[in-house]
Amino acid sequence: MQGLFCVLASCRGSASPDSAPAAAEAALNGVGNDGSRDCLFVSDDPPGDTAQVDYYDALTGAYLGVFGETGAGDLNAARGLVFGKRGGPNADLLVVDQNALANENGEILRYSSDGEFLGKLVAPDRPGAPFAPRGMILGKHHILYVADMGDEIVVGGESVPGRLATYDARTGEFLGDLEPCAGFENRFFPRGVVIGPDGDLYVSTLYGEIATGGAVLRFDTKTGQCVEALVTSEDCMCGFSRPEGLVFGPDGNLYITSAARGGVGTNAIFVFNGQTGDLEGRIDLGASVATALLFGPGGYLYVTITGPDPSVRRYDVAVADNDVALEPFVIVGDLGTMLERPFYLTFCNTNPATLAYEPRGSTCCAR
Repeated sequence: MQGLFCVLASCRGSASPDSAPAAAEAALNGVGNDGSRDCLFVSDDPPGDTAQVDYYDALTGAYLGVFGETGAGDLNAARGLVFGKRGGPNADLLVVDQNALANENGEILRYSSDGEFLGKLVAPDRPGAPFAPRGMILGKHHILYVADMGDEIVVGGESVPGRLATYDARTGEFLGDLEPCAGFENRFFPRGVVIGPDGDLYVSTLYGEIATGGAVLRFDTKTGQCVEALVTSEDCMCGFSRPEGLVFGPDGNLYITSAARGGVGTNAIFVFNGQTGDLEGRIDLGASVATALLFGPGGYLYVTITGPDPSVRRYDVAVADNDVALEPFVIVGDLGTMLERPFYLTFCNTNPATLAYEPRGSTCCAR
């Protein structure tokens, strides 16, 4: 893994004044020209019937509070979240929320940058509302792409089909579903979405009779057509299973979480060639189950761990062959963190389409 990870060494914010302006280096590490600091937002879904979005100092992990007004836009099972205007001063935070345990559709909620609840962009009773939304991104032309996992648990011989739904981010209007590649129509349970460097849409999905298989499908965003299965469990034969979070690294490779189930698969972060789908490496997680992941300040890879020891961890991918280098950044149970079961995450400066970290200074958490 030496060649894979060391190529990212320059992303850690260690550049000298001779190689990069001090302001650019500070921005890369989450500090704006005005001295403002970036923040990390995490969807937190503890056991029970309520959830919340917690936020933290992006550099220290210090807990800053619960985002949003208490009692306004109550969350039941928060998952994907993005800032709709890329961290600008008037950005809205969009959060997908599940009501699947109540056998009801999910919703997409809007909050202002200062935490005021602005209402439901997509209410459960609107046409095309997602049933069990997971990952979400905001692409060109104000299109929201939402991975609706449906219900993989078969009850009475039937399940709720998974779908890749699209909405107008301005109005919440349902724009239609993107159809998966041939062979995935009947067992398509999408979980994560991201726009790649080529402008295409990449989607992680479960499949198989007990949904232990996994794949990454590539869609042409201009036509909405599924182009290919870039990665599948069968082709890889590497323990890749039940993928969710996926993001392209500064090296062009695709980083994606994998979770074991029933003795099938591996808890890991797999690294695939972003163009060919060939396996480039793997970060083993042991018993830990990761859901989402992002590159953030300093070029570190930030990962949400739902269990058995929930936390947000960061990984220095420039350290070669170091599978134990996941460093706790926000630890469940630490005094004052409030975090119980993290799922998805975003920084103020996370691009809502590509999920890349784009240092521009920080405004969405300046309250």
